[in-house]
Amino acid sequence: MNNIPNTIFSVNAPDFEEKVVKASFEIPVLVDFWAEWCGPCKALGPLLERIVISYGGKVALAKVDVDANHELASRFGIRSIPTVKIFLDGAVMDEFVGALPESDIRAVIDSIASDGTADLLANAEKLFEESQFDEVESVFTDLLEREPGNTGALIGLSRLKIIKGDEAGARQLLCSIQETDVQYEEAKTLIGALEFFKICKQHGGLKKSLKGSEKNPGDLEARYILGCCYAAENSYREALETFLSIVRKNRQFGDDKARKAMLTIFAVIGSNSALTAEYRKQLAMEVF
Repeated sequence: MNNIPNTIFSVNAPDFEEKVVKASFEIPVLVDFWAEWCGPCKALGPLLERIVISYGGKVALAKVDVDANHELASRFGIRSIPTVKIFLDGAVMDEFVGALPESDIRAVIDSIASDGTADLLANAEKLFEESQFDEVESVFTDLLEREPGNTGALIGLSRLKIIKGDEAGARQLLCSIQETDVQYEEAKTLIGALEFFKICKQHGGLKKSLKGSEKNPGDLEARYILGCCYAAENSYREALETFLSIVRKNRQFGDDKARKAMLTIFAVIGSNSALTAEYRKQLAMEVF
C-alpha cells in the first residue's frame, strides 16, 4: 500500500479522504469508530489490531475517536459505538456494531478481501493429499511471489520441504512467521517436526536406530528415536505406529512426547489425510 506507511493508524476529518477513501481503492480499510470512555471499544480495539496484522498488509485499520470527530460520526450515521465500517473502492461495503467474536469479524473481512487466494490454497491442499508435490510447490511459489507474506503459502511450502527433507528451507520459512499471526501455533508445531531430523542424526540414522530398538524392545526411548527416524525418512505410517505403541505402553513417557510427535506428524501430512484420520482415531481410543 503506497500512500499509507502503516496498516493501523488514527484518522481525523482532514485526512479521512486520503487515508481511508482513496486508500480503499488499493485494499479494504476497516474504520473503527470508538471513544476512550467506551468499555466495549477497549475490548474490540486490540482484537481488530491483531486481526488486521494477521492479514499481512492486505487490510488496513483506521481508528476514529468520535469525541474528537463529531463531523465524521455524523457523516456516517454513528449512533452506537463501537461501530466498524469497511471501505472498499471508495465506499462502505459492510459494517458491524459491537464487539463481535474474532471468527465473525474474519468472516466479514474475508467476504470483502477475498482475491482467490483461499481457492488457490484449497486446491494446493488437495494436490498435497494426492502427493502431486511438484504442482503443490508451483502453486505455493507463485503465490509467495505475488504475496511474500502469505502465511498459508509459507506453511504449505514448509510442509512440503519437511517431506522432501529440506530441514534448513523449512526452518527459514517457518521462522519468518510472526507471533502475532493467526497461524503461528501451527508454525510452531511444524518447527517441532524438524526435531525428527535432529534426533535421528544424533543417534546414527534409521538403520542404527532400528537395530537399537530391536535389541532392546522394552526401551521406550530407543523406540521413540526409531519413530523420529521413520518420520525423518517420510515413513509416516511406521512412525505413527511406533509412537502409538509408546502411548499404549506408557502415555506419560517423556512428558507425553510420543503423543505430541503424532500430532506433529498430523500437521505435516495434513488434517485431511487418510493416514491422519486413521491414526487420530486410534490415538483417541488410547487417550480417552
